[in-house]
Amino acid sequence: MTRNNPTATAAERRRLAESDAPDLRAEPWMQLADDLEAMLGSDRYEWARRTLAGLHATITRTHQVTPAQRAAVDHIYAARLFRRRGWWW
Repeated sequence: MTRNNPTATAAERRRLAESDAPDLRAEPWMQLADDLEAMLGSDRYEWARRTLAGLHATITRTHQVTPAQRAAVDHIYAARLFRRRGWWW
């Protein structure tokens, strides 16, 4: 069945239109937003909550990830690993 089928019901046309929508889960900004939500939901990153929340708000608003934003998240993740192992200086 094609989208322009005149005999298709409204529900069938709507289902076909929705199936053509891009899958945002594959987008880099969506993957990083999911990672940020997981980090915000964890007590391990309480010390970086304001930064993570700001990054999440910006990324979900703009649907883009800059190299600096990715680096900031990577640094926060690495800092938690250092803190956990007692390597904090």
